[in-house]
Amino acid sequence: MTAVEYLSAIVEPTIAEFEADPTDRRRAILACLVTFHTVDYMTRPRGTGQIRSEFGRQSNDFALIDRVAHAAKHVQSGNDAASEAHKRPLSVDQLIERPPAMFGRAIWGLSVFGDSTGGVQIVREQDSDLLSALKRTMTFLRDQIAAAPGDK
Repeated sequence: MTAVEYLSAIVEPTIAEFEADPTDRRRAILACLVTFHTVDYMTRPRGTGQIRSEFGRQSNDFALIDRVAHAAKHVQSGNDAASEAHKRPLSVDQLIERPPAMFGRAIWGLSVFGDSTGGVQIVREQDSDLLSALKRTMTFLRDQIAAAPGDK
C-alpha cells in the first residue's frame, strides 16, 4: 500500500468518523494514531525517526498528533524526539472532551465561545483542538508525499 492509498483508505475515513463525533476521545486517539503512522508508508531514504523529527519541526500540528499518538501507545509521551514540540510530556489522561459553548453544557474556562460542536483537546493547552490539527496534518502529509521522490 502506498502512502496515498493509506491516506485514502485508512486515515481519511478515520478522521471523518471523528469529525462526525468530535467530542469522542476514542475516535480522536485512533485518528491521531493512524495519521501519525503515515510516515511508515512514505518512501524516503531516511528512517521514520528522522522523518518524525523533521516533520515535527516543520509542522506544529504534526508534532501535536505525534505527541497524542505516542501518549496513546505508551500511556505517556515526551523527551524522545529532537523537536521542542515533541519534548513536552503528555499523558493520555490529559486528552479531554471540550464541551460545546451551549447553555447547560458549557464549562467556564474550557468551552470556546461560539463553538457549537465541542471537541477533544489537551487540558490546559491552547490551540490543541485535535480535529483541526488532524485536518491540517492531512494537508501537510499530502504535500510532503507529493514533493517526495519515488512511489506515491
